[in-house]
Amino acid sequence: MTTLECGVYTSVELTGSPDFQLNMSFMPKDLMAHWKRCGMTADFLASSQWANWHPQVCNVVSTVLNELIENAVKYSAVDSKPIKLQFRVIGDLVDFEISNWAKEQIADGLGDQFRQLLSQDRDEMYLLHLEDAAKDGGDWSQMGLVSIVHDYEADLGCRILRTADTDAPCQVTIRVIINTQKVAQHVH
Repeated sequence: MTTLECGVYTSVELTGSPDFQLNMSFMPKDLMAHWKRCGMTADFLASSQWANWHPQVCNVVSTVLNELIENAVKYSAVDSKPIKLQFRVIGDLVDFEISNWAKEQIADGLGDQFRQLLSQDRDEMYLLHLEDAAKDGGDWSQMGLVSIVHDYEADLGCRILRTADTDAPCQVTIRVIINTQKVAQHVH
């Protein structure tokens, strides 16, 4: 087994006990068959903190969760392995971590995408991806993560664990950390 780690997995250590934590797992086929469940799950989790946050912060949390859940569902290689989600609030930080099982080609592409995302200036990266996506036949698939990094000043991380499983040889874990105070400041 080999592991690739980049971003917040190598640079951010959250300390302190969570003020809120929820761990859940779900089967990709359940959400793929009923796509609206991705958004409903994201809205439910974000609303769990409604009393503590500005409504716009809840909207951002829901947007980030929805993007992560949809990507995990879309890129899961097998229906029999659950997607695992951890949602934690530690002070002003919201820590999202989602894992799924993917084919090697998908995992390799994601690793390349993360290395690119983490090596560029946020504004420059956003404009380049937006220009590329706007071209005829452009690739919009990367805009979700790019927008999360750009719009919400999120910190990202990716961990890819390669296993001997032939159907889904890579466990892919994405981590996103946002600061609710920064989000709230952009609202006012």
